[in-house]
Amino acid sequence: MKRTGFVATLLFAAACGSDHASAPATSPAPAHTTLASQALRNDHFARRTLYTWTTAGQIEDLRRGGPLLVAEVSEIHGSSTLEATLSDLAERADPMARLLYTTTFAKMRFGWHAPWATRLGWPDEQYGDELIRVTLKPDAFIVGLTRTSGQFSAHDLADRDVPLADVIAHPERIAAIFFVNDFGSTNYREFALCNESMIESWEYGTDAIRQELADEANELDALAARTGAQTLASAPHAWDHATSGIADEYQAALAFGFNPLYSLDAAGLRGLAQTLRSSPRRFVAHGECCAQFPGIGKARPPAIVRRRSTTYTGTYYGTHKR
Repeated sequence: MKRTGFVATLLFAAACGSDHASAPATSPAPAHTTLASQALRNDHFARRTLYTWTTAGQIEDLRRGGPLLVAEVSEIHGSSTLEATLSDLAERADPMARLLYTTTFAKMRFGWHAPWATRLGWPDEQYGDELIRVTLKPDAFIVGLTRTSGQFSAHDLADRDVPLADVIAHPERIAAIFFVNDFGSTNYREFALCNESMIESWEYGTDAIRQELADEANELDALAARTGAQTLASAPHAWDHATSGIADEYQAALAFGFNPLYSLDAAGLRGLAQTLRSSPRRFVAHGECCAQFPGIGKARPPAIVRRRSTTYTGTYYGTHKR
């Protein structure tokens, strides 16, 4: 596999041989980590900093100089729901889908803007306990796509609307796709990083990541202290409208719709906080991007999915072509 355009600097953590960082202090979380500030509405989705949970094996590959964006198709599941949706729309000659469903944007890594909000995965699927922080270049575009409507939108990192014609004219500025799967009972949202040349940097095991996880854990503990079991708002309501109240704010930050692992109860919140605090930090790594945009490649063949699997990186519906 072709090596990445990233230049990585590795610094081993002081506690050599330890799989976990020491427990951070439990000081009050600063205001910027409140749930209200982490709420993400489907019409206001631009974020420059994204986080992706991954496995120890992939972290080791990065440590050896491997690429950040690796896979085109899951070896187990085949194409993701995002890819299947793009494939469908490209076959219908949608201009944006035909641009995105090419070899240029085939390699993807899925993530979210708040680490706590995807850490637990689904009951039958975990994404890993190793956290990577990704920073996009300031002139990046993020393309939005909603599954049921098949409608595209685009924002710059100031969260301003960008005409789709401008995005198509400057495909090199596309950094990620914000995908909303609003079909059926398993609703979820995700960011799919798809253009390494628009990633400014990535990092693993840094003090900034440790502080983010500590702040979020403190926030979750504070929330646990003032809440009992609550029924979460329906995902479309919390994702499409301004939040009001604890349950709405909590749901509005999540990537998932109805996920039993994210029930709003004190025990679950404290457990999630402890999970964040125990996140591994085996070494410290930084990567700066020097990849060049390769130009627009060939159209990809129709998407194929192999079996049903619930995941925020794609819901699969059996072996078939879309």
